[in-house]
Amino acid sequence: MGNIYFFTGYPGFLAQALIKELASSPDSINHIYLLTLPEMKKNPNISLSL
Repeated sequence: MGNIYFFTGYPGFLAQALIKELASSPDSINHIYLLTLPEMKKNPNISLSL
């Protein structure tokens, strides 16, 4: 069973860095939830390049 993570302030620098770090061990992740800024609804194309 993996862990559940909740990040606020995505796509901020720290949130992106932490998600990239977590992605290096995906077997320990069950869910990742991201709280985005309202402006991101207009431009949802920001993604992580792992």
